[in-house]
Amino acid sequence: MNTELNNRWRHALRPFDGPVLVASDLTASDLLVVVRLALESLRGAHVESALFVNEDWHDHDGFISPARSISWIEAISWTAGIDQLRSSCSDDWRVHTLLFSGDVAFCLRYWLGDETECTFDLCAPREMLERLSSSPQLCGLPLNFEPSAKLYLDRRWGGVTGVTWPRTARPIPSRPRRLVPPKRWGPVNSSAHDLRRPSAGVSRLRPPVLRRPRPPFPHPATSPPSPPASSSRSPPAAPVSWCLPRPTTPQAESRVPPEASARPDCSAHAPS
Repeated sequence: MNTELNNRWRHALRPFDGPVLVASDLTASDLLVVVRLALESLRGAHVESALFVNEDWHDHDGFISPARSISWIEAISWTAGIDQLRSSCSDDWRVHTLLFSGDVAFCLRYWLGDETECTFDLCAPREMLERLSSSPQLCGLPLNFEPSAKLYLDRRWGGVTGVTWPRTARPIPSRPRRLVPPKRWGPVNSSAHDLRRPSAGVSRLRPPVLRRPRPPFPHPATSPPSPPASSSRSPPAAPVSWCLPRPTTPQAESRVPPEASARPDCSAHAPS
């Protein structure tokens, strides 16, 4: 739909203020017959009115696209065959081809999908819809009357509530920005606004602590015993006396060797 038809649908204005003729699950050949008969009937009643065509994204995502003017002869030439009818349709899923008059007296939509998944609907005055549905060429086709075109289009709308697409470009999905809180180090001044702390007044984000790695401890059952470490220090030397002491007892004198008794007394020269 364009902007004008979209506003008329939302406010239930003409041509969406009355019934709608609906045909769903049609084959491509049945859709060709229905569109040809509908255009011939509408041309006879609105031959003096201008005709416009529009890519209707109402059932797909609700995108509003502009309409262009077209002649009645060109529109009827689309019903010459299935290939011509397919050339007037969009390749997107559920994007209808929409035809409406300059005085917005009717709104015709059709979509050529698979061989057995084609749809058709026409919003027009009730007298025209009854005359078209009673045509003998349409006997046996699944044609239904919906009392309200507004409610019918409400159910088929594929847009998002509260979102209006721009008129000049297709919508581009955007990712929402992720808000990352700033990092904190050390104590926190206000504990009421810090929700990341494990305890009151201390932030969870702290700098890492570097520790010196320990050497591997050998297992006593698997590792051979290590030899004792040799000390670089030499054992302490025994004290050196300047001379042998003089024995004081007879027993000690008997044990003194004869060469020691011949030595002179040097106790007077010993250091104090």
